[in-house]
Amino acid sequence: MEFFVRNFPTTIYLMVVAVICIVMYLIRASKKKAAREATEKVRLEAEEHVMRQRLAENARRQKLREEWHKDNKVILYFKMIKGIKVVVLPEDYIQTQEPTAMMRLDERWKNSHVLIPIRRSFVFVNSSGLDLLKANVGSLTKETYTERMNGWLSDLEKLVQSEMIALEERPDLFVPWVDSNLLSMYEQSEKINKACHPDKLYTDMVLPRVPEHLRPL
Repeated sequence: MEFFVRNFPTTIYLMVVAVICIVMYLIRASKKKAAREATEKVRLEAEEHVMRQRLAENARRQKLREEWHKDNKVILYFKMIKGIKVVVLPEDYIQTQEPTAMMRLDERWKNSHVLIPIRRSFVFVNSSGLDLLKANVGSLTKETYTERMNGWLSDLEKLVQSEMIALEERPDLFVPWVDSNLLSMYEQSEKINKACHPDKLYTDMVLPRVPEHLRPL
């Protein structure tokens, strides 16, 4: 007791110092937290502003695209065999001409009436075409037919009608998954992209034909 009484002032002093330190720490922590929250608020507000501008610009471009579509038909090329219809972009069709000619010259592609496969090929099927696709893609151990099918013929027809697309037949197109006379199924899987999701058909098939300043950001 005598020791406590003799050292009481020192004890009080230390306690006061400890309380002051704790209070100062809490004040600094509170200021840092407030600064972080203010910075985060500014960041979120800036992102929200950019998003609103982006949405507004995309809405403006969509209206302009709708007007553009009224005066400009999107042209795509197609060919259909045994219920399987392949659709390609005209630029891909044109770009395939020279490689095909070179491969024919080297006798690495001997068919004179059919182009080599176009990597960006879109595949649509009816019921009989689906059976054929299942059978042929099924021969590839790591593939499923859904990875090689963009949709039904009716899905293509809906897109054609909604976007006023003009389909033009090209008899020299390579139609994948029909048979392996020209190319084995494995080689076809190596040379042709997997199918995109149906929700991306407009993005992958139509947008490339639209002027860049009208495409979504």
